[in-house]
Amino acid sequence: MGVHLVDSTDSSLVPGSYDFTQIIINGTWDGRHTFTEPMVTRDWLLTKPNLEQPLKLPQAYQKSGYHPTGYAVRVDGQSGDYVVALTGMTMRQAS
Repeated sequence: MGVHLVDSTDSSLVPGSYDFTQIIINGTWDGRHTFTEPMVTRDWLLTKPNLEQPLKLPQAYQKSGYHPTGYAVRVDGQSGDYVVALTGMTMRQAS
């Protein structure tokens, strides 16, 4: 699973008192970025959220390819399925 990283500038991350409902996790393995993951709690999903937020973007990319610029969490009105998605996939060049 590698190393899980969170944004240390997030003012809601207070050691010992943080009760997260949703957060973005980035992961690395062997020094390389391997994933960006919206992590949410089941209780928060049951509130049927409708969230669309931009991601904080890195100053450089290790690998050229499509990278997300945002994420969304919602409930599909027709199927009732929960949708947790990375959005705004944009081509970025390794730098």
